[in-house]
Amino acid sequence: MANIFLIDGNAVGFACHTGQKLSVGSFQTQAIFGIARTLRAMTVQHPSVYKAMLWDGRAQWRIDLYPDYKANREANPKMLAMREAYKAQRPYIERLVRALGVDQMRSPICEADDLASAYARLFAQKGKSVRLITADKDWLQLVTPLITWHDPIRDRIITASNFSEQTDFRNPEQILQHKCLVGDTSDNVKGVGGIGDVNARKLLAAYGTVEQMLRLKDEGKLGDIPTPWARLINNEDGRLDRYRLNRKLMSLTQWPLPGVQERQVTKGEYNPDTVRVIAEELAFHSILSDFDNWIQPFALRHK
Repeated sequence: MANIFLIDGNAVGFACHTGQKLSVGSFQTQAIFGIARTLRAMTVQHPSVYKAMLWDGRAQWRIDLYPDYKANREANPKMLAMREAYKAQRPYIERLVRALGVDQMRSPICEADDLASAYARLFAQKGKSVRLITADKDWLQLVTPLITWHDPIRDRIITASNFSEQTDFRNPEQILQHKCLVGDTSDNVKGVGGIGDVNARKLLAAYGTVEQMLRLKDEGKLGDIPTPWARLINNEDGRLDRYRLNRKLMSLTQWPLPGVQERQVTKGEYNPDTVRVIAEELAFHSILSDFDNWIQPFALRHK
């Protein structure tokens, strides 16, 4: 049983937003409703567990390293419209989360991923077990015997013991290295070139890590390898440089992570009247029709 839940606000919220559409008038509300339902389910199942919701700031240090970082987010008009519709719901989500008594954390200069990494590892060092609530597979880098990854939308849980079975990678480091090799289209980060998903998996299966390949090369023990791998470790066209840049951009296990010290905490203040007002404003009839029962898990949590 986890002692602490760290919730990826935007990942869970946007996943809810892409589900069944709800609206009051022309204003979409499915992200707000989905967050409310997700928090209630977690509180029912784990009433005594401390929960905190983490929000993204602007990771300027990543943009300084790579100016094109996430620069593609506004290129697709349909995706941009979806993001804007979700963003419009954020004030309601934050107000609702606070009224349900859940703490919220953010840093103006780092992402929720970075906060999750810093706090999960700090808690784990103190012997606390942590569950990461997110649909973001980047957070799989953080899995350890005390840190678990849980996608609440698909109800998928990945632990240190089932990691290989669930991901087809030996360990979290290979998750990171795979992304560094192939790139990440969602963040507009290019791969090293010439190595796609299948080839990257074969490389990691054969050598464990890129660094092990480099050690074997330096020792004269590498032998024959496919041409794309040779081009990588020989840094043709800056491919090894690209791999190392991608590690700086994508790694969540750097310590210390920039921006974590500047975190801002909004304490949860349980207020059922505010929850009811929000439900009325947004026509959440399934909540209002049995409000006392719906709010009860939160009320019990804050007695």
